[in-house]
Amino acid sequence: MAALSRKFRPGQDSTHFDPETGKCSSEYYNARKDPYRVSSDRTPADQSDIGLYKFAPRHTPEDENDTILIRTREEFDISWEKAVGEIYSEIVEPAARAAQIQMRVEILNGDKMYRDASYLIKDDAAIDSIARIQHFVLGAVREHCPEKWTSIAYHNRGSPDYNSEKRITANVFVEPGAIHAWGELEEEIIDSIQLQSTVFLGKLDINIEILPGQISLT
Repeated sequence: MAALSRKFRPGQDSTHFDPETGKCSSEYYNARKDPYRVSSDRTPADQSDIGLYKFAPRHTPEDENDTILIRTREEFDISWEKAVGEIYSEIVEPAARAAQIQMRVEILNGDKMYRDASYLIKDDAAIDSIARIQHFVLGAVREHCPEKWTSIAYHNRGSPDYNSEKRITANVFVEPGAIHAWGELEEEIIDSIQLQSTVFLGKLDINIEILPGQISLT
């Protein structure tokens, strides 16, 4: 009977994160929750293969760039950030500048990086609990993140691997590239749920994810 979230670990680069206000982009906020993906521009590409690829953000395809992906099975430590910085600054960046192109470098552990997918919630008791708390979540989002959120959805989230653990999750989607104190918003959502937990959730745990995303009309 708790509200949970993955830990945000901001880097030292003030270009991407303001430690005084806690503000950063939604993409950076999610990237720094995954220690098993480190990139030279602090925002890993949406891909888990290895090699040289051309990537573009899903919502801004005009911002495409070439990315060198380096796969490892090692456990994460701080040396990853040092390594990716040195590879980029000493090898990749000079060559890219000479060729007048933009390139980036990413190191990842494909087995351990965050790659959760959404699945249907089939448990009736869980659905009933969500129905009871969803207006509290909506209220917190509307109050603390007006005009930046796009939708809220409740899914089972987990690895696509067979028989992996699934976690009931409140997914709060926000405008891609939006700048906000996402950690504070996450805490407000958690607090709004915790206040109702003993009444509505019982033994149900619910995870919180703040993700960049838009509603697409087809």
